[in-house]
Amino acid sequence: MTRYPYLILAALVVGADRLVKWWVQGHVFLPRTLIPGFIRLNLVHNMGGAFGIFPRSGSLFIIISSLVSVGI
Repeated sequence: MTRYPYLILAALVVGADRLVKWWVQGHVFLPRTLIPGFIRLNLVHNMGGAFGIFPRSGSLFIIISSLVSVGI
C-alpha cells in the first residue's frame, strides 16, 4: 500500500473537479433554467478568494494564503 493515500485521493478529487468544469464549459449552455422561478444556473467567475474576498488581488492573495497555510 502507498504511504500517501490522502495525496492520491486529493489529486483524484482535483482532477475530477477540473474535468467536470472543462466539460460543463464546452457542453452546457448557460444560463439555464432548471425549475422556472426557483432554480437557474449561471456561469460566474470568482476573481478573488472564498466568497469573493480580495477581488482581483491575484498573486498577493496566493502569497498571503500560502504563508498562512505554512504557518498553520
